[in-house]
Amino acid sequence: MNVSQSSAGLGTVLPLTSFENVLLFLFNIILSTAIIFFNVSVFVSIVMNRSLRNENRFMYMLSTCLSDICTGVSYYYVGVMDVRDFYESPTRTFYIVPTFLGLSYMAILAAQADRYHAVVAPFKYSQRMTRNRTLLVIQAYWVYAFLIVAVQNLVTLGVAKRVTSFGTFVANIFTVIIMIGLNVRLFFIAKFQLEREPPSAERDNKRASVFLIIIGLFSPKEHTTKYSLENPMLQEERSSAGLGTVLPLTSFENVLLFLFNIILATAIIFFNVSVFVSIVMNRSLRNENRFMYMLSTCLSDICTGVSYYYAGVMDVRDFYESPTRTFYIVPTFLGLSYMAILAAQADRYHAVVAPFKYSQRMTRNRTLLVILAYWVYAFLIVAVNNLVTLGVAKRVTSFGTFVANIFTIIIMIGLNVRLFFIAKFQLEREPPSAERDNKRASVYLIIIVAVCFLIAWLPIFLHIIVCNFAGSICYAFRNEGSDPLRILPRVNAVLTPLLYIRGCSALRSTLLSKVWRTECCKRKGVDPLSMEKNGAVAFRM
Repeated sequence: MNVSQSSAGLGTVLPLTSFENVLLFLFNIILSTAIIFFNVSVFVSIVMNRSLRNENRFMYMLSTCLSDICTGVSYYYVGVMDVRDFYESPTRTFYIVPTFLGLSYMAILAAQADRYHAVVAPFKYSQRMTRNRTLLVIQAYWVYAFLIVAVQNLVTLGVAKRVTSFGTFVANIFTVIIMIGLNVRLFFIAKFQLEREPPSAERDNKRASVFLIIIGLFSPKEHTTKYSLENPMLQEERSSAGLGTVLPLTSFENVLLFLFNIILATAIIFFNVSVFVSIVMNRSLRNENRFMYMLSTCLSDICTGVSYYYAGVMDVRDFYESPTRTFYIVPTFLGLSYMAILAAQADRYHAVVAPFKYSQRMTRNRTLLVILAYWVYAFLIVAVNNLVTLGVAKRVTSFGTFVANIFTIIIMIGLNVRLFFIAKFQLEREPPSAERDNKRASVYLIIIVAVCFLIAWLPIFLHIIVCNFAGSICYAFRNEGSDPLRILPRVNAVLTPLLYIRGCSALRSTLLSKVWRTECCKRKGVDPLSMEKNGAVAFRM
């Protein structure tokens, strides 16, 4: 593969010129979908079951599922497209995709060691491995994994190879110790204990779990040794400088911008994960259509926050033929959040203006179908942009941005202004009451949401349209993390969950009592269940 991308764009994993190649292409798509489907199912099952969440081993399962979900999503790129994810390859992912595999690998090793400790010394285990220490172990290997990613992107090619070789060597040592040594010993200890128990259904279940350990021991698991298997003749020479930070850390202003982008990425993830988990844990919220759009917005914003650790913290120009581009994937997460908010605003307008027709038309399945439609559309555009030439990709981007601006004007300005006057007219006819004051507050919240949205998104959309139609360069700044036009949509990704929390009392009570587990509700004498039953503020999003 040439270092410069060919005029044909990024192709499929193999040319679709034979039946075998088509089968491999379809197999990789099905594999990616299966990875995501089963891991999301297990993840949501554990989150929704309090008894499972209270056990340490299921924390490791959550960690494994989360890393495997990221692996499945990324495999749509590295497994379906013609990608060589190796050092200086033009289609590389800067060690991010292999890191998800490595996280799953470390999670399984940590879980195996945890189970060994729990079986061999259950009393000491209950004293030592508290919930906080278990979460600290999980946090430690996640931080370690992305620290290695940062180091490999900041150093030269030779140092990166040595880091990879040393990491693989240490991983193999832990594999031999934990997956072979400890598990063999655990097998014989468990077998000895089972022989002393009388025959029963519980004994049969325990025996099955022992054999499951052995099956898991020999199941194949890919990890970072893939780098050592590449053909050395195909390696590209890496630049001596490596990938730097967003701006050189040579002045106080640059350090402040660097820290701001890190804090912004962390805040995006923290608040959106909090809202996402709160909605998943509350059945009454999950039964409402508007909270399905909230879940969609939070999910895309979580991906935006994770990706901003790369696009905003490092020296990245995520634009067409840039060597540090993300092949349209990172901007797509922002676009998904944008479409989710537009769809939610249109949904709320329909629900307020014609509530009876809304209840008949917008069933739960149709709402989920709308959400699925714009997620599929977004990644379809990603595929098109990567498969066509540069000129066609620019025209697709310009046309898509132009259409998005039309929908923005119609929905965020036209419909919301009309919705504001309709709601205000209805409120004037109601007698003064606390409920009327809550509704009035929600009406003004609509205006705040619309204004924040327009301030965050219109500048970059207008800039992209002008520069693409004029044929000029769309990057007026050094990189993604120093461009205020590209920072604003990320700031909106923080404001959106905060407005959700501010506008919905049921969501806020679930967040404080079950997710953050603060004592404020108890001190104030507020019952979270009664808040949920009495209804939420009519938050129009």
